[in-house]
Amino acid sequence: MRNRSEWIAADADAGTRLDKFLAAADRLGSRARVATALERGKVFLNEVESGIADAGVKLVAGDVVKLWMDRPGSATRQPGSFKKGALDILYEDEALIVLNKPAGILSVPLERRSQAPSIVTLLEDYFRSSGKRKPFVVHRIDLDTSGLVVFAKTALAQSRVKDQFRRREPERVYWAVVYGHPSPQEGTWRDRLVWDMKALIQKETHPSDPAGVDAECAYRVLERFAGASLI
Repeated sequence: MRNRSEWIAADADAGTRLDKFLAAADRLGSRARVATALERGKVFLNEVESGIADAGVKLVAGDVVKLWMDRPGSATRQPGSFKKGALDILYEDEALIVLNKPAGILSVPLERRSQAPSIVTLLEDYFRSSGKRKPFVVHRIDLDTSGLVVFAKTALAQSRVKDQFRRREPERVYWAVVYGHPSPQEGTWRDRLVWDMKALIQKETHPSDPAGVDAECAYRVLERFAGASLI
């Protein structure tokens, strides 16, 4: 993140509301500024975006609070809740359902944002209307990312498709605009990632971490702009 501030909650901050923590004089300085930052998707708690509904979340010691002031797309208020009919279903059969997830909605619910809309909650409504069981999660994509998400309708289908993802058989292609101009124009990012059970996200870890898994992403620059690139 560029233009980013980061703080770690100390023991003395335990039990403090997120908005009060950020409203301190050496941070944002007022509740009004905090509310605007939350509305516009500029606040992250333990790497997970926090919205206005999360203002009252109580911090625990060790929580990481980040502020991304120049986050792309944050000049205006973030989109509100998605309605029941918002599912963009591209494929469905007896075993699978594939949806086009818009940016601004979670793939699956997060414990700290249980009231936030997600594709899973919309799918549950969709399945309930036709007498089907709940969807089985196969994989997810980030809140700000739009694209295809696969869900299974049976435990067997879920197991088999998740195995395909573990074997890295599906090819996943993303288009993204990034700051600056990557050099070289083509290459590969390699990271070692570990699953954070608290934040429900993957984080970078030490190369020798036994709990980590290797992640590899090939990139290619498609177009260059003044201060950014389409890759």
